[in-house]
Amino acid sequence: HVYQILIPWLPLMALYLWKMQQPDTQLHHGVLAGVFFGFSLFTSGYIGIAAGLVGLGMGLPVLLRSENRKPIMLAGIIALGSALLYVYLFQTVGQPGAAHANSDTLRMGSLSLSSVGPPSTEVDRSGHSWALALSASALALSCVAWRMRIAGARRLLVVVLLSTLVAMGPQWSIGSFSEAQMMTSPLAGLWDLPMGRYLRWSGRVLWASLLATSALSAVVISRISGRLGRSTGVALVVMLLLEVWLMVGLPSRQSVLPGDTPKVYLEADGPVYDLVGQGINASGEVDGWTNAILCHYQTQHSHSIAEDCVTVGSESSARKELATWVASR
Repeated sequence: HVYQILIPWLPLMALYLWKMQQPDTQLHHGVLAGVFFGFSLFTSGYIGIAAGLVGLGMGLPVLLRSENRKPIMLAGIIALGSALLYVYLFQTVGQPGAAHANSDTLRMGSLSLSSVGPPSTEVDRSGHSWALALSASALALSCVAWRMRIAGARRLLVVVLLSTLVAMGPQWSIGSFSEAQMMTSPLAGLWDLPMGRYLRWSGRVLWASLLATSALSAVVISRISGRLGRSTGVALVVMLLLEVWLMVGLPSRQSVLPGDTPKVYLEADGPVYDLVGQGINASGEVDGWTNAILCHYQTQHSHSIAEDCVTVGSESSARKELATWVASR
């Protein structure tokens, strides 16, 4: 998901929320914080939820304690208007595959102990891989920030806790597979709400936690560099970068697959039917890749195919229905 590496709106919103904690805050800080929340939400609903958690963690104390509440109230009004507009448009347009979140989908879409850390080949093969991972170093530095009494550290740690709990989904488990032992989350009621059924990939909400721990880590490294010297700060930064590289495992986990369109398509005059295999695991990763490659081929051969290249999902795949009929004969 490219949008996940192109989201300046979330940190920009946090920046202006931070400015509103200062005595000399201005009205335009509230306007920009609200606008950047809207940008986050319309980039992705999951990013919007992460932005909402950051907004609550940083904005609520300002609303309760600040003498100048106008900027934060203005930010809240703009954010609420953006959220209502988003919900209206989302329900009006409709998402054919978004309303079917069974227990297997929720389990794969939530973080577990097997996916929140270093990548596993088994998770890559039969589960759902994640590029998001909690950094042990960043989390440790965030705790140091709290011990150093850095301003706002407790608020951001609350954001870390809430976003991580949401990211772990309605059922906490050691692994992402059905046979894993599970326990009910104290926030499981979120998925019983009318809009909660759309929170299928709750693991993406971890962006709020990553933002908070990154900000706190940066402040702590800056403070440590001032006390112990620049070389110590550089060593900590190198440690964080190495951890990210080792945890996520890129680029070693990537593989190159051929994308050339088979020449057999040139022999067809009309619509074509692609007789390909089907995935047997619950994650749907194989079917999703098959859908993507067949639609890629169509951009080159231009024949009609029995594939939905707009809405990906087993409930909307005409090819899979036809494949079942062909296989039975």
